[in-house]
Amino acid sequence: MKVKLILLILIATASVLAQTTTQIESGICRQISNCILPTSDGNRIWVDDPSFVDVLYSSGSPLLGCTNISSYNFKYLTSPPPSVSNPNQVAFTLNVSCTGTNSIDVVESGYGYYSNGGGGRGGAGAGVRFSVTGGSVTVQ
Repeated sequence: MKVKLILLILIATASVLAQTTTQIESGICRQISNCILPTSDGNRIWVDDPSFVDVLYSSGSPLLGCTNISSYNFKYLTSPPPSVSNPNQVAFTLNVSCTGTNSIDVVESGYGYYSNGGGGRGGAGAGVRFSVTGGSVTVQ
């Protein structure tokens, strides 16, 4: 009985120790639902809703992947959202959890804004952009 208890404690301790958290560095995404951002450890995090969350080496090759997004919560903190008629910066939060062999939790915050693109109002490349100003990635 004592051996089983010690084994359970060791397994629980190992899983806690295996958890790592890395800071997300600032970056801009054209789509928040398909966005690759740098992390403080030199790697990158790629969230592609609803398909996967991957941790990539700086070279772009996969380091860890998770294909079972269990929650994806994006919300603007004020209204109305950014658009051609609302050029203001609008704060947002994004929380993503992916469970599987590698469980990956992503928390991002920043602001959305409307970009006129290349040709003035509504020109080529116009649309909402997302400036991520911070966040974290926790892998377990």
